Amino acid sequence: MKKAYSYLRFSTPEQMKGDSHRRQVDLSIDYANRHGLELDDHLKFQDLGVSAFRGKNKNAALGTFLEAVQSGQVAQGSYLLVESLDRLSRESVHDAFTQFSSILQSGINIVTLTDNKLYTKDSINENFGDLLISLSIMFRAHEESLTKSKRLKAAWEAKRKAAEDNGKLLTRICPAWMVLDEETQKFTLIPERATVVRRIFDLTISGMGKGAIAGTFNTEQIPTFGRAEGWHSSYVQKILANEATVGRYQPMRRIEASGRRVREPVGNVIENYFPAVIDEVLFLKATEMRRSRKIPVGRQGQRHTNVLSGLCFCGECGGTMNYVDKGKGDVYLICSNRRRKVGDCQSKSWRYFNTQAFIMNGVKELDFGVLLPEAHDSLAKAIMLLEDDILIKTEGLKEAQKKLDAVLDLLLDRPDSMALKTKFDTLEVTVGQLNAELPALEDNLRLRKEKSQSLERSVEDNSNVLRKWAEMQLNSIIENDEKAALERSRLNQLLKKTFERITFSLSGAVGAFGVIDVKFKDAEDVHRVIGVGEGMLTAGSSLVVNGVPQDAVCLELNHMMIKKIKAISLARARSF
Repeated sequence: MKKAYSYLRFSTPEQMKGDSHRRQVDLSIDYANRHGLELDDHLKFQDLGVSAFRGKNKNAALGTFLEAVQSGQVAQGSYLLVESLDRLSRESVHDAFTQFSSILQSGINIVTLTDNKLYTKDSINENFGDLLISLSIMFRAHEESLTKSKRLKAAWEAKRKAAEDNGKLLTRICPAWMVLDEETQKFTLIPERATVVRRIFDLTISGMGKGAIAGTFNTEQIPTFGRAEGWHSSYVQKILANEATVGRYQPMRRIEASGRRVREPVGNVIENYFPAVIDEVLFLKATEMRRSRKIPVGRQGQRHTNVLSGLCFCGECGGTMNYVDKGKGDVYLICSNRRRKVGDCQSKSWRYFNTQAFIMNGVKELDFGVLLPEAHDSLAKAIMLLEDDILIKTEGLKEAQKKLDAVLDLLLDRPDSMALKTKFDTLEVTVGQLNAELPALEDNLRLRKEKSQSLERSVEDNSNVLRKWAEMQLNSIIENDEKAALERSRLNQLLKKTFERITFSLSGAVGAFGVIDVKFKDAEDVHRVIGVGEGMLTAGSSLVVNGVPQDAVCLELNHMMIKKIKAISLARARSF
């Protein structure tokens, strides 16, 4: 007895709930019984909720059947039972017929159950009518799907336009921190999840990285927004990058690209489509903070945060200095290239806490006010130029608007005058340009003034940096709770505003360990150069301006500081 195999397909999951599945199964059983065929119960090929319009089923169950035919698992002379030919394919006639012909050429007979039509390799070759019937069905199936696709696209485009123009609902899909209110058809925030989202942004601005945030949430057992067992840094990253947090929605569509379906934006971003969970300023601050953390990347975590992260570089090869915790209280700064054996870097390993102490003592007495005059002067000049430009353009706008009103009055009396129409169009363009330029200039001026005020506070901020650094080194540096980790992260961000980079180099001097070069931000060629002695217990420090030493300070880790550093190392060793 020859075998028959049923192939079931429908394109939407909703059809599973209806009659499509049962009808196709019943037709297969009935045909097999009436024609003495054994309906194979072991090999069932079903593409439930898979479209045949773009041939997706060829990579699903139908593809599995074709592979079974090629491997001989399905014997020649077997029957493939389908409800109709459009269940096999709704692709273009050429592609559909190629697939249809390939199955027949493999020795498999195709039966369409709705009309009990049998197609074989011989019938197609010998009966021109069978060929025409199959081609016409394939053409009709493709045209129907194409028409349906066009209608759906048009309907979706109309909904997208309505959403863009009137704020109407485009789709029920929304971010995990909100839900659709069925009565109002508006999205509403889920309070406890919205609180978590706001906290993610607040922690990011405070200096905590996405990995540390995820770790904190997992420690606190904060529920995830989905079925994941815990928080992942990648999901934190997605939330931080998602403009739905400020209410924006970018409609997307799927297109074919390089043989696969990909998403691309369509139309304009729709403002205020979602309820905002944070404001624009918070979003931009978090975005800027993430950008500032990307290069160079430094290790940040809840166990201990390297307050020098992102600042330290090797003076021998230019590589970044890695914070290496060896797990027994021994912490070092080591060149990443040397550590990974990239190139031939001969740099040394710097004991972290000793290095931190030298840098702190080397710069704590510095008057930061003398480092910033050029930055102040540059900003003041930019502010003055912007104020002048705004004044000129504001007066120009008033004058252009006055002329435009006058020409409009004349046009009412002489509507056929081409000269007046041309003059009106020119003035209208001028008014439009000035109206567009002025808000941008005013925003730029506001930002410059804010930066100027920030610079005025920078002297106090920088002194606070060093004060906090000293307090941490001697106190909270051994703590591992969230508060201490957060404070270290904040300190790291403050240090990045103070220092441009810290370079660690070898020294050829006898009895010397190496040289630490601290370059300050917003200062023209100003460094604090620290020569560290062998054993990393003593150092000499000089402020160098334009290559000329300005002072010289001897630094020595006194008995109390050495005792503190040893206590820190011992406490960390016990925690492992």
